[in-house]
Amino acid sequence: AGGIGNTGKGILERMAAQSRYTATGPFAGNKKAGLYQAINNFVEIRQIMGRYYAFFSKPGPSQVIYSMPYFDGLGLGLVITLASPVRFNNFLQGVIAVDVTVNDVLGEVAYFASGEHEYAFIIDSLGQAVIHPMLPVPLEVDSDPVFHDIKLFEADSEFITVYNSMLRRESGNLTYLATRYIRRGNSRFQGTQSVKVMSAYYWSPVANTQYVVCVVLNTEDTNDIPLLSYQPATTSTKTIYHRFDLVPPTGNAMCSQFGHQAIKDTSCVKFAPEAFVNPSQYLNVPETASTVQSYLNYLDDTSNDEDNSYFKSTVRNSVRLTSKANSLWRSSAATRTESSLVWRYIATDDGVFRIIPGTQLARAWDPFQRGWSVEE
Repeated sequence: AGGIGNTGKGILERMAAQSRYTATGPFAGNKKAGLYQAINNFVEIRQIMGRYYAFFSKPGPSQVIYSMPYFDGLGLGLVITLASPVRFNNFLQGVIAVDVTVNDVLGEVAYFASGEHEYAFIIDSLGQAVIHPMLPVPLEVDSDPVFHDIKLFEADSEFITVYNSMLRRESGNLTYLATRYIRRGNSRFQGTQSVKVMSAYYWSPVANTQYVVCVVLNTEDTNDIPLLSYQPATTSTKTIYHRFDLVPPTGNAMCSQFGHQAIKDTSCVKFAPEAFVNPSQYLNVPETASTVQSYLNYLDDTSNDEDNSYFKSTVRNSVRLTSKANSLWRSSAATRTESSLVWRYIATDDGVFRIIPGTQLARAWDPFQRGWSVEE
């Protein structure tokens, strides 16, 4: 700020010194005194104002700064900028920065799902939700996100203890009967429903960032009880993966289904990110013919000797179990109603999606984010 003459001189001095800065609370920034300079000789104004840059080049920390996620207009989707000052002789010379996708750095949090009503979320130093199950997953964001206070999504009075501790960048845990807000299909149009779940909150700051991560576990979860019996592979079990462009199915004629390349006589499978041990790797590393063949070798292995570095332990069993739907879908009774059906499909809670006619789907397509899946 600046002024001419002595009018308002005292205001400018107080602004620079921040002598009346009294803001408090978690959203208040730290008091940082600035610089006040009176210019009495206008001939020297250019020289004196040039010293403005020297004030900002004073020695300071060289820590990496993480931006809030924003939408990248060049096609990367939701990204975070990591920036660090460049100093020479302890004076600022510039800034170096790199953009990384949110899936690369936060993907495992966004797709964390250990059991029913279990999830993880991230807040920043102001308590704003960066990742939360009530927010769109990173790959579905197509514009700059709007950030909300985490208390809008975690509204229980007990959460205040968690919230304040996270803002202080502490680690801790707390168990209480928490309210879960579950989307009714498309939450924008159908709203949410709530359930009470005894939950254990575990939180800790992410080193060298402004982020704090929290994992919420259902203390009454029974997902360790197998609900599906073991399904052994047989020599007739041949899984077809939806990436026909990489590994074409053998013995199945290709056709067109509403503009989609498809195989009419049988189904194919696709996996949600949650089906993978490393969801962010699946979303960010392009699949190749070799990768897909490794999937199929493991899923169809009859000896159980094939190494598995991709999928969670229950996925192969779910693929084999849902394959039994092929005979049902191709039965004479089902064939009689075929003309009135567009797609038939099954989704399991461990991320297996089977559809007939088999068709190729976008990698980011996630059945868990569809209205029919969320509502159930």
